[in-house]
Amino acid sequence: MLSTLLSKDMAPQTKKKELESNYKIKMTKELEGAVATMCNLSDLLVEEGIAKERERSKAIEERSKAMEDRSKRLINKKDREIRMLRDEIARLKAMNKKSQTGKTK
Repeated sequence: MLSTLLSKDMAPQTKKKELESNYKIKMTKELEGAVATMCNLSDLLVEEGIAKERERSKAIEERSKAMEDRSKRLINKKDREIRMLRDEIARLKAMNKKSQTGKTK
């Protein structure tokens, strides 16, 4: 009976007819309202599921972006350190070369 009430593939009128014929439930105005509510409930559950999934996806996307930004900052920091080391090596080589040429004279 719940599968009939919560079916997304069945029109509300068809649901009412099935409940009357298969389950011998007499449709009153009050019961028709309850059936309509149950039909809307399945739509609401689907919409809530979609909304939760969107929130989850957004949170994942934000975390991913934050990780990407952090990675870029770390790479830039390491690049600066490498450039500084290269400059220091070049400076030391130049000093060494200068001292070597001074000793040979």
